[in-house]
Amino acid sequence: MLARFTHNHARIESLHRSALPRAPPPSEHLAPSEAVRRVKALATAKFGESVEMHARLNLQPKYPDQQLRTTVQLPHSTGKAIRVAVLCSEEEAEACLVAGASLAGPAAVVEALSGGQLPFQRLLCTPALLPRLAPFGRLLGPRGLMPSSRAGTLVERPAEGVALALRGQQALRLDRSGNIHLSLGRADFAEDQLLGNFLAACQAVDRARPSGAKGLLWRALHLAPSMGPSVRVDVRAMLDAVRSLS
Repeated sequence: MLARFTHNHARIESLHRSALPRAPPPSEHLAPSEAVRRVKALATAKFGESVEMHARLNLQPKYPDQQLRTTVQLPHSTGKAIRVAVLCSEEEAEACLVAGASLAGPAAVVEALSGGQLPFQRLLCTPALLPRLAPFGRLLGPRGLMPSSRAGTLVERPAEGVALALRGQQALRLDRSGNIHLSLGRADFAEDQLLGNFLAACQAVDRARPSGAKGLLWRALHLAPSMGPSVRVDVRAMLDAVRSLS
């Protein structure tokens, strides 16, 4: 009886796996619109998955003139709620809170950091108050939260910065291996929304090409659901689509 149950269970599992969408072979390079369509079909988890972009660039981050760090304003946001904190003057704090910040003002932010707390996913700061964050470099730096102009988190007008962050402004930076990883939105987004976010991110990377980059900037480009296999995007087709945005 146990053997029959095990056999039937294995057969059901096999039929279930065979019914799932399969990723294209690694040798197949897809146009951006087709890649987005395939990725949405591959997002079969029972919870809301995200669609992620993974890019391998022809850069060596150990060289100062080959580092890449910039921001992108995703036209359709990511569908995820984030908490934004702002280190600004008390006079500016109220406007930041009205704009949607979870934490604002020198006293509130410094108190949270002094206790080792990070009740936010993005930290904005005005240039005048940046020195106040020096004691917390070891807390913020490894997590990519230290404000900087290149990351779009060192802002002259903090309330506007809060609005941009909540509308989908994302930081783009290389990891140690020369890769960029970015969440483009939920898998249940419409295809044109995911495609718009994807092309906006690619355009931002292309425009931020470092002075030390040599030859073709893009080595490989993939899209993937957060819990599924990836599909490879045709780089030349992506570049053609990005040029059409200009």
